[in-house]
Amino acid sequence: ALIQNQQRELAAEKQGRAEVQAELLEATRESQGVVELQQEKLKQEGQSMAAATKARDEASAREEGLRKALRESEAALDSQNSELLTQRISITQASTERASLVISESRFEADLALRASEAAGVEEALRLELEDREGLLKEMRLQEQVSKKELKKLELKVEQL
Repeated sequence: ALIQNQQRELAAEKQGRAEVQAELLEATRESQGVVELQQEKLKQEGQSMAAATKARDEASAREEGLRKALRESEAALDSQNSELLTQRISITQASTERASLVISESRFEADLALRASEAAGVEEALRLELEDREGLLKEMRLQEQVSKKELKKLELKVEQL
């Protein structure tokens, strides 16, 4: 009876161990499944993070390219503006020189006309013509002053650039 009792205890103990091992095996399987799910989740998060990093890097590269293109475009525009102002200054200077030549020519013509009228005895006609030319001369001087003012303005703009 003692042996049977010990055999029953041994059998119960074996059965208890088997149950504990089965529970342990089940718990191990469950925890392994949880670990696998977490590993898969971490893998997906890592892939998502890598894709986001790559997209960010590509966007940064595009932004830098656009900034570089903008700087180059601004530099080209500044250069064109400078050339345009230089041309405007040249045109204004040429207009001023032309006005000066026209004034000199008018003075010379007026002087010649005065001498011719004195020689012909038509002093009154010459005086009227001279007044007309002086009026023209005054207009041209005013135009020359306006041209000089415009030239100064353009020179200031060029210096500002």
